[in-house]
Amino acid sequence: MTPKKIITLTLTMLIVLSSLNAYAGQWDGFFFGVNAGVAQSNAKYETGPGTAGWASWPVEAPGMWANGGREKSSVNPLVGVSAAYNRQIDSFVFGAELGLNALDADFAHDGTYSFVSSARHYTYRQQTRLDGLITLRGRAGVAFGDSLVSVTGGLAASQLKASLGFNDDFPGAGRYTATRTKRDIALGPTVGLAYEHMLPDDFALKAEFTYVDFGKTRFSTPVFAADGSHTGDMGFSSVQHLSIFTVGLEKKF
Repeated sequence: MTPKKIITLTLTMLIVLSSLNAYAGQWDGFFFGVNAGVAQSNAKYETGPGTAGWASWPVEAPGMWANGGREKSSVNPLVGVSAAYNRQIDSFVFGAELGLNALDADFAHDGTYSFVSSARHYTYRQQTRLDGLITLRGRAGVAFGDSLVSVTGGLAASQLKASLGFNDDFPGAGRYTATRTKRDIALGPTVGLAYEHMLPDDFALKAEFTYVDFGKTRFSTPVFAADGSHTGDMGFSSVQHLSIFTVGLEKKF
């Protein structure tokens, strides 16, 4: 089920649940919590010759782009803390939440391929790494009994490292190499849905699904021959997104 379908289903549930009685003010106030879960992380790569400097290899470029298109995924543990403030009016609850999570999502791909018109080979090393996750989201939901169902949406940020390596096995001055690493703060939208259940003494259990789309990062890097001459540029792009499921415990203050 796609994130869009999940949110649509949840909104339908909220309309139905809004007719049920809530415990007045039960979800009003500040909430601080801890959580743990898993993040399904995906990166989609595109790599290949990027400038006219490769014009002498016209037959090579299409195959190099085709071989540079790869998708990599991994499942990573995730732990974090959250702070939220809610207001409740009858059955409706709305508010905002800040989340801080420790995450190390590293997806690297190494591949060696044959040149179309030569017995020689070339190697790509493509890598994206996301380190940590911060989310700032609004929320809207419906309380019923001791439970709260809500949808969330906002902005996510992570430390992004994207890198490309290229080399071939031609001898002498015919050997080409390229390498570059880009570090940046990745920003993107996030949406999700959450279920919470109030326990005695103002504690609450929480289960949540969150989707984060960090979009595309891209750069080009010069390709050098063994003698140091610049022969053209190599293009690189990576699209990365996360699907996260967590469970946690919150305390109302």
